[in-house]
Amino acid sequence: MTDVPGVLAVLLSLGGPIAIVVLVLVHNHRKRMKRYDTAIKATEAGRSIQEIEEVISMMENQKSSNGFLIAGIIVAGIGIGTILIGLLLGVLETSAGGIFLVVLGAAFILTWLLLGRRRSVS
Repeated sequence: MTDVPGVLAVLLSLGGPIAIVVLVLVHNHRKRMKRYDTAIKATEAGRSIQEIEEVISMMENQKSSNGFLIAGIIVAGIGIGTILIGLLLGVLETSAGGIFLVVLGAAFILTWLLLGRRRSVS
């Protein structure tokens, strides 16, 4: 029973990056499928190749306004995980780094909120 925190830390440190890679691959696959479905629908609607290429290039050039939100959630999540691992292992020094990451993540989220309000005002 004393090895549980160590095993948990190893599983999280190896499983976390693998989960991130899987999520990125799934996201990229969904993006490609959306682009493919758009091309199929445009072809069925009788659009020309130039129009289809223009629509697809517009889809690829769209910037998400949620970049700061996503970054904040990821950084805060890493910070919370670092704090939990530090508490499980009884190493309080790692909690300080985790607290820094949580505050940094909160700053990203606050930036996203402020930018969103500024866009809605103007």
